[in-house]
Amino acid sequence: MRKFLALALVAFIAIGLFAGCGEPEDDTITIGISFGTLNVERWVKEKEFMENLAKEMGVNVVFQDGQDDATIQHSQIENLISQKVDSLIILAVDTTLASRAVDLAYDAGIPVVCYGRMIESNKLEAYVGFVVRQLGVDIATPLLEAVPKGNIAIILGADTDVNSHLMRDGVYDVYQPAIDRGDINIVFEQFTQDWSPENAMAHVENALTATNNDIQGIISLNDGMAGGIIAALRAQGLDGVIPVTGGDGELAAMQRIVEGSQLMTLYYPVMDIAKEAFLAAVELAEGTSPPSGINHVTDTDLGPIPTINVFSVLITKDNIIERVVDTGIFTFEEVYANIPEADRPAR
Repeated sequence: MRKFLALALVAFIAIGLFAGCGEPEDDTITIGISFGTLNVERWVKEKEFMENLAKEMGVNVVFQDGQDDATIQHSQIENLISQKVDSLIILAVDTTLASRAVDLAYDAGIPVVCYGRMIESNKLEAYVGFVVRQLGVDIATPLLEAVPKGNIAIILGADTDVNSHLMRDGVYDVYQPAIDRGDINIVFEQFTQDWSPENAMAHVENALTATNNDIQGIISLNDGMAGGIIAALRAQGLDGVIPVTGGDGELAAMQRIVEGSQLMTLYYPVMDIAKEAFLAAVELAEGTSPPSGINHVTDTDLGPIPTINVFSVLITKDNIIERVVDTGIFTFEEVYANIPEADRPAR
């Protein structure tokens, strides 16, 4: 009997050892990434960069395109949660509605990195982006310097995006003293659904009609809308006459700057932002919280949010070669593609 038991024990141990020699469980990290839209040059670049980074790091990624529709994005995030991804990166369409998705992820034990647009939630593990109010300051300051007196139109982004409101605050940080002095008159101000260039163009057409073209400068919070705005000005023969701001550092904006139809843009170091967000998501998936890149705390009405701040670069006609061409963001030929060779600056 003892011999039988001994043999059985040996057999049991052998089976256990054999089972242990089988293929290990797949413990590869999976990151779910929800873009509010992939219909913007910047976000496409950042998606491609994250894909390459994931391959280098051996991390699985699942991307979703919210198509500028908050309901679609929410459904997609629910799907990512049901797939039990290890962490989430969310670039929100509607920063208020997205808080519901953050709640769902939190309840499922999935950490969330808020990317580019601050989501109104106290359950975020990290926010990666800019001091958004400062972006409004950085956009408004060059226009006030260029047009210290006169009528100004302000074309804001989507009303559902908290960044639009924060950037508006920054714009008024710059403009309110000039308004109080009577130097500046805000003759038109409008939020723009989906940050759409077509909607921005329609707003400016309305503003020009309402003021009989008596506008001396236009604030646009991004380059896409600036393109629509400049198209509206061109129809009235006013492109290059009325300065227009922008932000995102798109190639088309760089080209308009050297052509003289756009005053400036803010270049966002998108690869830095994408890298910081992705690395934070990987660290959170591995159990490191807060992520090591945290360099700031953003105070919100709902409490402090651990933050990785990245900083923008002001681009104008005067520094575009130094800041854009010489740093390799775009080539000289790309930036000056619409300028006759005889009129291009010497290299």
